[in-house]
Parts: sequence; structure tokens; C-alpha cells
Amino acid sequence: MEFPGRETAGPAGEQPRLACSRSPSRYATSGRPFAVTRRDNSKKRRTFQLLRVARRLSEAVILMLVIMLTGCGYEFGTGAKPGAAYGLRLAVPVFHNDTFEPILDKRVTEMVRRQFLQADGLTLVNDVGAASLAIVGRITGYGLSPISFRQGPGTTENRVTIAATVSLQDTATKKTVWAEGYVRSAEFFQTADLASNRARQDRATEEAAQAMAEDIVSRVLEVYSSGDLK
Repeated sequence: MEFPGRETAGPAGEQPRLACSRSPSRYATSGRPFAVTRRDNSKKRRTFQLLRVARRLSEAVILMLVIMLTGCGYEFGTGAKPGAAYGLRLAVPVFHNDTFEPILDKRVTEMVRRQFLQADGLTLVNDVGAASLAIVGRITGYGLSPISFRQGPGTTENRVTIAATVSLQDTATKKTVWAEGYVRSAEFFQTADLASNRARQDRATEEAAQAMAEDIVSRVLEVYSSGDLK
């Protein structure tokens, strides 16, 4: 088979070579490979720009929601209406602890106080005599109960349960104007590490105490704003 082209002379003893009439520069300067690269880079830039715009829009929407909620006086952590605690001067003494769980009274009391501090218009005072109303709480029960078992001794999951009674008292007359009982719980997984188990139990205790505090504050503000005090 013959190929188009011309013969070129090489070194002595070497067979003549055919020089192809097509120049390689024709493909190098055609621009096809470079055009593909430019299109790919352009697509990547457009994708990056779209992602950046979407991220900015999402951040703007979140910021607008926060501004709207705070502007409307929404009270985070409670189910009460905005301004439900307006004018209320409240004292929250440390709860009584009828259980053997150490510092449980301080944990629950601190969480209740934090929740009340989020209520719009409420003044939390340390001195009961300077408050118009006072929360009187008593922790009546604390227990651990197994939920699921594994093969062999021990359990894999436990439930922490806290029980308490809470009343709202008029500081001037010492009269109880409202009272309710609460039971809240949380779960944790048990391992072979005793120190880890205690830390897990403490976290579950805090979760149950937090849930109880939120419900107590929400209920007290609801009762106060409705005017249903005895």
C-alpha cells in the first residue's frame, strides 16, 4: 500500500522515510481540546456562582426569620404568648430535694430560672420579700429503670425519671394560688465503663430537668396571663 507524501533521505544505510504531507501543527492550532477545557471551566464557574447565590439567599432568609420572631416579642423556650409575664416580679427559691440524688435540686432550680429569664416583661428577683409571687418546688422522686436488656448481666438502656410538685404562692398572704405535679424522663445507653455511665446518666438527668423546667415556666406564664389565679 502506498502513502501520499515525499521521500526524505536519512543516514547512510537507512531506508528512505516518508514525510507526511499533513502538518501536526494543524491539530495543535485547531483549538478543539482547548475549547472543551474552556467549556468545562465555564460550567464549573457557573455552578460555583449558583451555589454561592443559594447560600447567600438561605442566610438572608434565616436572618429575616430571626428578626421577625424577635421583633414580634416571641419568647423562646416557652409556649406563652408575647408579653404574658409583663409586670410580674417573681422569685424562684431553690427547690426542696426529697431524693438521694445529689445537687438535683440546684440543677432543676437553675434551669427553671433560666427559662423565666427568657420571658418578656418578667423581673426575676432573689429576695422572696421583693417579689409579688414565688415558685415553691419540691422534687419528690428520682429513679432509674431499665428499658432494654442484652444477653448476660446488665442493661443496654436506662431511663431517668424526675418527679416534682410546683406551686405558685402569693408572697404577701402566703396563699397558694396554683399548684401542679410534673414527671419527666430521658434515656441513656449503658456501657462497661462505669465513669462513662455516670456521665451519661448526668446528661440524661439534665435533659429531663430541662424538659420539666420548660413545662413549668410555660404553664406558670399561661396561668398568670389568663387571670385564673385563685
